[in-house]
Amino acid sequence: LLGLVPRLDAQLVEPVAALAAALEAFLDRSPSPPPEACGVLVSLAALHTAASWVRVPALRALTLCASSPAGAGALSAALTDKNDRFALAVAEELAAVSMGPSSRRAAGACAVLLTLCAAKPNAGELAEAAIKGLLAHCEASVAARRGVAGMGAGALAGLLASQAKSADCMAALCRLLGCACEGPEGASLVTEAIVKGVVAALKKHAGQPALVVAAVGFLGAAAGSESGREVLLQSGGVQALLQAAQALMGNSRTQQATPIEVFASIVAALDRCAASPTARGLLVKDGVVATLVAVIAQLGDERAALPAIGCLRTFALDEASRAAVGKAKALETALQYERAHPISQQAALGALLQLASALAFSNMLPADCLAESVDVAQRALARACMSDRIAAARLLKLFAEQAVRVPPGKGRHPVVSEPVLRALGQAVGQEETPALVAAAAETLNVLLGQTAWHAMALACGYGERLLAAMGRPALAQDGRCMSQLACAAALLSRSAGTTRRALLGCVGFLEGLLGLPDCPPDALAAALEALGALLGSA
Repeated sequence: LLGLVPRLDAQLVEPVAALAAALEAFLDRSPSPPPEACGVLVSLAALHTAASWVRVPALRALTLCASSPAGAGALSAALTDKNDRFALAVAEELAAVSMGPSSRRAAGACAVLLTLCAAKPNAGELAEAAIKGLLAHCEASVAARRGVAGMGAGALAGLLASQAKSADCMAALCRLLGCACEGPEGASLVTEAIVKGVVAALKKHAGQPALVVAAVGFLGAAAGSESGREVLLQSGGVQALLQAAQALMGNSRTQQATPIEVFASIVAALDRCAASPTARGLLVKDGVVATLVAVIAQLGDERAALPAIGCLRTFALDEASRAAVGKAKALETALQYERAHPISQQAALGALLQLASALAFSNMLPADCLAESVDVAQRALARACMSDRIAAARLLKLFAEQAVRVPPGKGRHPVVSEPVLRALGQAVGQEETPALVAAAAETLNVLLGQTAWHAMALACGYGERLLAAMGRPALAQDGRCMSQLACAAALLSRSAGTTRRALLGCVGFLEGLLGLPDCPPDALAAALEALGALLGSA
């Protein structure tokens, strides 16, 4: 079949099309397609540059034998005597033709497109078409992402260097790198040469939003692994992200002209970088906290403000950078934003509450933020998002521990209120998630340690809800949860008075505990204490 191609007449469209289809079918079934077929297939595609029913099967066949290094070399040699116009037609056709689920075809298509760029380095239009074709295949196929990673970082770094002047090309190339970086074997693309090339593009074309988003997207994707963060630190990627944010926030005219997606992508990338302790230290030293606070205060858009709150939470959870977060009035700014724009996005309110928890844990919570933080936590307990509710219960537990330390006559702590106790009691009485029930019960237990608050807890119906919780099978398998429930039962039984329902509930709870394969001793002791108190007042 291959031998027939040099003798074909360009006028014979149908036989040529049939031959192209036959070659594609043959190569598709061949475990190791011959590299020399590349030259013949290029000739076949060139016979009818206007006939897609010839060109498409020929190019699809070409992808099958160009995926190996030998095939790519043979293809490069075959393209040397072809003009740029033909190469551009091939690139555009390959960008448009679906490769289907075949990993060989996808990898081969990527190899052909990259070979076209390497064979015609000075053809800007061709490079742009090839890069866009690579991007289209990468976005559509995991196999293509693997194929791009398999080309080697050197080839892609060369493309970055050769196309540095074109903002459009660099934007597409950065998007391609970001997409391939998150695919299989994508970590191999995070090299010093590629990161430096992307950072250079970010600085050179800082006024081009599409390129900034694409470049930051790649740096953020690279920061998704520990090795990637290390390369970013060594190659100036982390500093470049912060400098880009500071440059945008420092100029009001530029800030207003920049799409909000640019800020959002930079903040998300910084948050990923902050997973590295070394990067956190460097960023805090260079003023990242003040920049993130400015993003929340000045932009007022949830697409940037919520990632910024999440990023500040990351810094606050680290003891080494927590003081910087407290000094920058990060919590005050976040609460002010939440007051003006109530947060509805799932898990975002949890990030704000975790920020408050980190500061409260180190006694850095500003006094004027206490009541508002309690209010936000109480509202979070009624939300659908489980992580928000658990964060709220844990913050209230910290506040409860502070409340019991308030000296008599100094005023009641805002966590000691009927609405808060009722919200916590409902979480205990209605939830099936052990982590939330345990956190809510633990918070109540801290408060119930003060006899003066028993009456309030009982008035809120906590005793009834506790009994309802004790019989739920989903909770019975969690030792910590059962321990907290038993402790609450013991605390409440001291002043609850004995009722038939309370006795039956306590006995039923004991029965459930004794039926556990590994009964928690402290839970058993607390349940026996509760039963003893109930019987003692009978």
